[in-house]
Amino acid sequence: MRRGFGLSPRQLPMKTWIKRISIGVATVLALAVAGVAVFLLTFDPNAYKDRLQEWVHDRYRRTLTIDGDIEASLFPRLGLTLQGVSLSEPDSTEAFASMDTARISVAILPLLSRNVVVDHASFSGVKARVVRDKQGRLNFQDLLGGGEPARQDEPAQRDSGGDARAAPAPRIDIAGLDIKDGEIQLQDDATGRALAISQLNAKTGRVRIDEPFEASLSAHVEGARPQFNADIAGKAMVRMNPQAQRYELRALDLKAAGQLPGANARNLTARGDLAYDGQTGAVDASTLEVVFQGEVADVDGGTANVDASIAAERLRTDPRNGSIQAAKVAVRAKGSLPRGPFEFAADAPALDVSPSAASGDAITARLRVAGNEGVDVRLALNDIGGNSGNLSVGQARLSGELKQGDRAWNIGVASPMTLDLRRRAGVMSAMAGEAVIVGPHLPGGTMRIPYTGSGRADLSAKSAELALDAQLEGGKLALKADATRLGAKPAVRFALSADTLDIDKLLPPSSEAGAGKPAGQAGGKGGDKKDDSAATAPAGAGTAGAEQAGKPAAGGAPTNPPRGAPDAAPPSGASAAQSGDIDLSALVGPTAQGTIKAGRVVVRGVTMQDLSATVKLAQGKLEVSPVAAALYNGKLAGTLTLDAAHDNALATRFTLDGVAVGPLLADLTKRSSLTGVGSVAGNLTTRGRQSAAMRDNLAGTLQLRLRDGAIKGFDVARALRDLKQAILGGKGGAPTDVPADTARETTFSRMDADLALAAGIATITRLDVQSPVLRVSQGTPAIIDLPRGTLDVVANVKIAEPPPADLRELRGLAVPVHVAGPYDELRYRIDWRAVAGDAVSRALERALGGKGADKQNDESRQDRLRDLGKMLKGITGK
Repeated sequence: MRRGFGLSPRQLPMKTWIKRISIGVATVLALAVAGVAVFLLTFDPNAYKDRLQEWVHDRYRRTLTIDGDIEASLFPRLGLTLQGVSLSEPDSTEAFASMDTARISVAILPLLSRNVVVDHASFSGVKARVVRDKQGRLNFQDLLGGGEPARQDEPAQRDSGGDARAAPAPRIDIAGLDIKDGEIQLQDDATGRALAISQLNAKTGRVRIDEPFEASLSAHVEGARPQFNADIAGKAMVRMNPQAQRYELRALDLKAAGQLPGANARNLTARGDLAYDGQTGAVDASTLEVVFQGEVADVDGGTANVDASIAAERLRTDPRNGSIQAAKVAVRAKGSLPRGPFEFAADAPALDVSPSAASGDAITARLRVAGNEGVDVRLALNDIGGNSGNLSVGQARLSGELKQGDRAWNIGVASPMTLDLRRRAGVMSAMAGEAVIVGPHLPGGTMRIPYTGSGRADLSAKSAELALDAQLEGGKLALKADATRLGAKPAVRFALSADTLDIDKLLPPSSEAGAGKPAGQAGGKGGDKKDDSAATAPAGAGTAGAEQAGKPAAGGAPTNPPRGAPDAAPPSGASAAQSGDIDLSALVGPTAQGTIKAGRVVVRGVTMQDLSATVKLAQGKLEVSPVAAALYNGKLAGTLTLDAAHDNALATRFTLDGVAVGPLLADLTKRSSLTGVGSVAGNLTTRGRQSAAMRDNLAGTLQLRLRDGAIKGFDVARALRDLKQAILGGKGGAPTDVPADTARETTFSRMDADLALAAGIATITRLDVQSPVLRVSQGTPAIIDLPRGTLDVVANVKIAEPPPADLRELRGLAVPVHVAGPYDELRYRIDWRAVAGDAVSRALERALGGKGADKQNDESRQDRLRDLGKMLKGITGK
């Protein structure tokens, strides 16, 4: 008997189940197609524009502007095309970024899990302004989740269900990125640096945070701080995590050409693997190769042509714990400096330094510069051990040879050294070395200076100390110095003491020796003799001046020869001196104070004893005050200031008391032009960035008070006797132009002279010379021309009372003596025509009996008339 007619599901045939499933699937597909069709017909992406802008404003406090319509597509991907898009800075109307066109396609399914997978993104006309503030924050960190949280007074974000809670930032996954014709402004407020990147084109593979992706770019970079005007192109496998500040470049291939900071690169290439950790400052490079070819500025006082390379199998540094790993690191460079060709090489074959241990092969470096001022310096670090906190170097050795003309310095120093790489500190506890100076002008051709000392530096504390003890010419030299605020504006304190300090032996002779020689005389004493007429006229007198030379001016003085006449040429050495730049820029920035004491000092040939000086430096202004020393049986006291920040302005006040002027001038100028004992007081100023400018801008006053001395080169008394003989002897005219003769001199018992200087020209405002025979005062002109190295001085000479018997005929006469010419070839001339004219008048009076005198007898009158005839013959030469 049947219990029922129903069948259990298990009893249904398989065919029935397949049929039912097929009907269900078809129904779902039909509904999905209908839904999609309705969505496509009704979806308007622009309806969400306002909501998107509102979301950006609420989430990031930025203003999003979309000028054009949003175009959307659903197949094969969800795609959006936007035009005229801009994004502001937080809470500001200032634009952060903008673009002309943006096309983005997004995978649909990941959106269901709140992940944004961008299939492709393409941007054109991108413009952005990236700023890092003084606290180190970037102006886009909030877009990456690293910004500040939303303000408490802002409305909390609400999800679709209306719950008030913060929505996590979606994870971004970009399958490809394409940027065309971009412009980016980079600004760093902390350093003041700024760069402009234009013509930016970039492509990437799939971009995910903290996952590697391919990237390539090309751009033109310009900037003033730092200086940039270069084209850059490169590609690499990139991995970055901006929030963790970790960046990696694998298989880097970078090329650049153009103006780079401090260099002009014809070719710059970099290849290898690089990694940087911004939180620790660690840098890791492997298979690194950098090649540079071009010019480097501000090297050795000019531009260097350089071909350099860096190669490293492995190079890793971690400043946090002081660890260093290096394998087969080699640096090579060659090229030409302003002083000559150069080569540089440095090698670190193997080095492994960690907080627990340190080991490595010797590190070596060598720099060679050929030429007349050659350099050969070697450095070696041996026996490396310890650890990063106490790295020991068994021996650090530095040796070098420096050439300067015919002089050479050989310097060597060795010391054990300990380093703390974490603090960037080091100590050289037992320095020992020797400096050997070789030069033909040194006694025996060699000078040896052995020395010992110690030094330390702590870069984390920005401080350093140095102590040196040396044996210099049999005496002791000690230097102690310490510095703080190491960097752009260090502060230095020092104390230098020496038994003997011969600067002329320690430094090469001045390259401007002989700069005072007149034009045409550099090759020898004879000089240029193309114009013999110039040699017979006072320096500074051209053709017109020569014609006027014999005519007396008012007061009996010769006519002032015109300054700037053809044969008053500037010294031949002036052009060389003008090329001598004085670079004191190193004085601007640091501060210093210290003392200098020396038992004996020699500088520029001048010898001083018991020198003491106090030195201060601040804001580019160097003050040496007071300065005291004993020299040439007298004493020096004074002050000196030099302002390197204001065109090397120099001012000095000094007095010399009881000084033997003859030996002082002989050592200082290599001329013996004046002797005597007395005092000199000076108040001088000048300025300039070249030695010639310093000389040409000299101004101030000088006062000279001498006793019991002589003016070398001229014997005025003898010249007056020659003049008398020429007038009364009937032997023709007196010599018009006589060269100075160092074998002759004019002695004096007193000499007072005051000089006023302006623009390198010294004018004698007062001259009072007295001797038993003569009285001398200044005439016109009375000029010492320092830029030209010439004198043009008229001295009025009178016979002292009572006159010597052989000069009583010239009693009461003012005899003008004109001294002129270059320093080394001075010539003097007595204006004898003016003297003879006065003498003739006096003789005529005597011949006629004189004013108010009784008439003489005829015989006496005839004798006097004969004397008058001799005078006239001496004047006219007939």
